[in-house]
Amino acid sequence: ATVAAAFSVVRSVASILAAGIDLIDDAARVFEQAIEPLEAGLQRMAGVAEGLSIRLTLLAGALQATAGSVVEAVGQFVDGILDRLPFGFAEDARAALEAVRDVLGLAPDAVAAADEGLIAPLRELWLPEADSGEPGLRGRLLDPLRNDLLTPARNLLRALSGWQTAWSDEIEGAVDQLLGERAVLRDEIVTLETELGLVAPGEAA
Repeated sequence: ATVAAAFSVVRSVASILAAGIDLIDDAARVFEQAIEPLEAGLQRMAGVAEGLSIRLTLLAGALQATAGSVVEAVGQFVDGILDRLPFGFAEDARAALEAVRDVLGLAPDAVAAADEGLIAPLRELWLPEADSGEPGLRGRLLDPLRNDLLTPARNLLRALSGWQTAWSDEIEGAVDQLLGERAVLRDEIVTLETELGLVAPGEAA
């Protein structure tokens, strides 16, 4: 009974462990499937930021500004237009030009913030370029999870199952043999007691 109870506990633990492995593996697979659209989205974002930065540089050159930055170049250009407008020029047109100046003035900072605060950190830590050689999410998280946790855990389960089967067969065989030998020994004791007259024939338990 004790041996059977021990094997029952082992089977329960193995079942719980197997369910946990499957759960983690499924979660890792779902997470990995979500990486691809994230990589594609980051690639598009990086392309947009790079394209906008190039166009802002070209804009500064086209304006032939003497200022040291795109913001100053755009500001000088729009201010020059506003200075040439006749007094009393339509306020809507003046407000539109001022809005263009303000929006274009924010663009370089927005590009730099996107690159330095989002794109570059994501590339460095989690979603590197395919040819960069960096591990990224797969190398830092998913591969160690599978190689260092899930695979050894599955190997342990297989070894545990084989051990349980082997020992179960061996112990059951040993127990059956012991019970058989016990029955033979008991019969021999009864026979001896009868021959010695210690018990009457048929009285032995």
